[in-house]
Amino acid sequence: MTTILKKQRLVETFPAHRVYERAAHDVVVYDWSNDEQHPQSTWFHDVVDITAKDLLKFENGIAQACSIVSCAIEDNECPIKAVEECKNKMHCYPCEGHKLHWISTQSVCLTDTKQKQKEVILVRIGMRVRFEGLFATIESAPNGNLCFSPIKKPKRGKWIQGM
Repeated sequence: MTTILKKQRLVETFPAHRVYERAAHDVVVYDWSNDEQHPQSTWFHDVVDITAKDLLKFENGIAQACSIVSCAIEDNECPIKAVEECKNKMHCYPCEGHKLHWISTQSVCLTDTKQKQKEVILVRIGMRVRFEGLFATIESAPNGNLCFSPIKKPKRGKWIQGM
C-alpha cells in the first residue's frame, strides 16, 4: 500500500480487501495565539493519522472518514465557504445534525465480476485519530455505526494520556 503516512503493516487479507494496521505516534501541537515567544505545547499520545481517501475496517464493516472540507474539494467548491456555511447551519439549526467531520459506513455489493482488492485501515472503538486537524477518538454510534468524539483540551496544562 502506498502512503505518505506513518508505518503500517498488513494484518489480514480477504478476497475483497487487505487490512492494514497503521502505527500510532505522539503528536505535539503548538499554540502561538497568547505569546509569540513562548508557545504553549499540547501533546496527543498514541494517535493514528487517517485521511478522507482511507477506507476504515471496523468490527461491523467498512466505513470512510468524511468532512465538509473533503466533500467541498471533491465537488470543486470552496472549502472555506463550505465550512462557514456548515458552522452557520450548526448555529442556526442545531437539531439538523450538521457536522464538520463524520464517519460514513460503506455499502457492500456482491458481484461475480472481478474487482480490484481494496486496501483498508483497521480501526477500533476508543482509537485516537487525527483527521484533517481534528483530534478525536472513534466511538460507536447507533445502528452499528461509528462517530468521532473530539478530544477536549483541559483548561490548563497539557493533554493527559488516557483521556
